[in-house]
Amino acid sequence: MKKLLALLLALLLATSCVSALAAMPDLENGVTVAAAMNFDAEAVMALATQAGEDFSDFPEEAMTAAFGIINNLGVKAAVKGTDAQIDLLLKDASVLALNLGVNESGIVVTCDAIPNYAFTISAETIQQLMTQIAEAMPKGLDGIDPEALGEAIGSRLGALIQEVLAKAGETETGSFSVDGMDFNARIPLNITTKELALLTMNFVKDVLNDPAFAPVLGMIGDQLNLGDLDEAIQELETLDEAQMPVTEAFVYGQLDEAGNANSIYVAIDISQNGQTIATRGGMVGNHILGSVKVLDQGSFKLDAEIKDNGANVAFTVEAQGMTALATLDAAARADGGVDLRGDISLNGSAPLFTGYLSVVPGAEIAAPASAEGKICIALEDLMNNDSEATQNAMTALQSAAIVIMGKAMQVMPDEFNVIMTMVNGGQAQMY
Repeated sequence: MKKLLALLLALLLATSCVSALAAMPDLENGVTVAAAMNFDAEAVMALATQAGEDFSDFPEEAMTAAFGIINNLGVKAAVKGTDAQIDLLLKDASVLALNLGVNESGIVVTCDAIPNYAFTISAETIQQLMTQIAEAMPKGLDGIDPEALGEAIGSRLGALIQEVLAKAGETETGSFSVDGMDFNARIPLNITTKELALLTMNFVKDVLNDPAFAPVLGMIGDQLNLGDLDEAIQELETLDEAQMPVTEAFVYGQLDEAGNANSIYVAIDISQNGQTIATRGGMVGNHILGSVKVLDQGSFKLDAEIKDNGANVAFTVEAQGMTALATLDAAARADGGVDLRGDISLNGSAPLFTGYLSVVPGAEIAAPASAEGKICIALEDLMNNDSEATQNAMTALQSAAIVIMGKAMQVMPDEFNVIMTMVNGGQAQMY
């Protein structure tokens, strides 16, 4: 049964790290990222109505057209070397292409809808903006050493786990059912609520007192006083354990004939006066599981299924009579990229929102950005309210809007005619 405890330690340490599903594509050879989304019109409208929104002034035909347009939108971004291209897609057809080019002078931005114009940002302006961003960041951030922080937490976490495991009792074998799952072995953790609380609070105190956390504490300032933590520990030490909630903790396992554990599940219940805080966590088969149920107020659940080529992750939150479910499916591609799909639903409804993202090696830049032969509009001139630059920018943006709308109308004429008719108060269609 010692193997079961060893697996528990390995699981806790493993879950503190994040591993990549697949190697990221080589950016030197280019990478393309594509994203799309889908809203369930009926589910979204029902939720909005429950929230008190009134859509009586919006014709059903217009709402259907609006959702149809939104659900056919997509974005594709390609990056290769110092060039990038971002396409706004409608039914997979590009209605807008922005090209960006980086050189020693700065950044050039062009748009296929206004081929005679180019926007530029000088290297000096970029540097000034970066400096302003850096100055706006919390002070002391540059002094934080992530590796040192990880070491500070990891070393003490191992000690904490060992102290908890030292409370383990004798192994019990048999048939045990917990949270709808069956196990054939379990180990009781003979630890009281007071002992568990003191171990946790001293762990936090030791971690925060590590020199690696000094920059973090400096950023937090007066919001965290370690002296208050010391007082809380001292107060806890004086409490009568008989008056405190009761903790019941078990480590469940599924052992094979050789004594190897292929599943492990930790269940901790802290109860008082019929109210319970239940915490669960472990790995059962190829599922990483975790949950917290706080009295009768709500719960959080995690179920991550690990597959050969990716993972399926589900987050469930229950509170105030509502149940929210968010899922994320990730799959490695044969070409070295990755496909992601995520959705959000409420109270068992169809997903309100579904998002798609793919990362694919390789990129094609149709028209690398260039300011040569174009009317150049410098960001610096716009920032200085230069009248000529401002007028050129307004002309360019208006022209771009007309071209983009024209392309969109060609792709989805019925839907845009409905929207434009409503916007124009029922007047004649624009196209």
